[in-house]
Amino acid sequence: MKTYPRTTRIPWASLMIIVGLLAATLAWMTLSLTRDRAGLVRVIIGGGLALAAAGGVLWLRAQARSAQGLRIDGPGRRYLFVLLVVLLLLALLISALPLSGTLAWVGSGAFLLCLGGAIGLGVHLARNGSPARYRQALYALKQGDEESALRLLNELEQDRPDFYGALYLRSTILRRRGQYQEALVAARALIERRPDLYYGYAEEGLTLLDLGRPLEARQALERAVQVAPGLAEAHYNLGMACAVTGGSEAGSSKAAQAHADEIRRDAARCALDHLGQALRQGLHDDVAELIARYYVRESFLALDQPERAARELSRLRRRAAVLRAWQAELAEAPWHLARRERQLAEAIARLIAGDEPLRR
Repeated sequence: MKTYPRTTRIPWASLMIIVGLLAATLAWMTLSLTRDRAGLVRVIIGGGLALAAAGGVLWLRAQARSAQGLRIDGPGRRYLFVLLVVLLLLALLISALPLSGTLAWVGSGAFLLCLGGAIGLGVHLARNGSPARYRQALYALKQGDEESALRLLNELEQDRPDFYGALYLRSTILRRRGQYQEALVAARALIERRPDLYYGYAEEGLTLLDLGRPLEARQALERAVQVAPGLAEAHYNLGMACAVTGGSEAGSSKAAQAHADEIRRDAARCALDHLGQALRQGLHDDVAELIARYYVRESFLALDQPERAARELSRLRRRAAVLRAWQAELAEAPWHLARRERQLAEAIARLIAGDEPLRR
């Protein structure tokens, strides 16, 4: 019997850190009161600290994995920043040492060397980091001023043609404006220049999805997941593409209908795998989680799992406030840009209200 993945998130790393620190703190507070069992208490303190440390390692590992494929500024930037911090700490340590005579001269030279190296690295990072125009374009986009964002990107591409973030942001803006072919050109240019980055594949897949080409979108988003396997958003996008693929098949004859049903089941398994993975990793957007729950429920129905579907429906109903806030936001958006989102929100609202007919 096939088992299906869990669709809830358990933050093991955070729980280990909290429980470990709490146990160590309580044991340390009782150490002076239980001198006859001091050995056991020290073991509990050590165990709690070890548990917290293990949780910290897991958290750092998850953070590093989630950052894979996302570094627009280049993979070595983080290591240069760590080196800068190390040089500053060494300079501080050398300045605090009580050196005299010849060692004082050596210490002064080492201090100046570390401080000079840190300043040089700082200047290098500042010059090669995210340009000011890119940050301004991001701010303009958040304010809804797409024209200003595109103008800033044009200026940025003239000054810093090697900065790949401009292509990503341009593709995103063009896709939102419905200029899909131009968005595809920008996304594929980013893929050609930086095939190790997630953004180009994601934008290509999302644009193809908006163009109604879910099979091609699924291929691009599968590549995005390969590049950034620790990113919940990557799994979410691929799961959505799979869900749309499953809903686009139909058949007229019995053989064609059987083939279409098999495609739907395959798409439902794909959607369930990746949307479940996104939910377990933790989606940071309430609306995205709402949509993921809806399609997870649809996938369970397609796979003849009514009990799991009912459980997801219960979780979906607990997010009714998120749905209302989303509908209010969509009411202010231009109709031609938010038509699909409105249709999806209405379908979720009918389901939560119990107006949708029961399906197997």
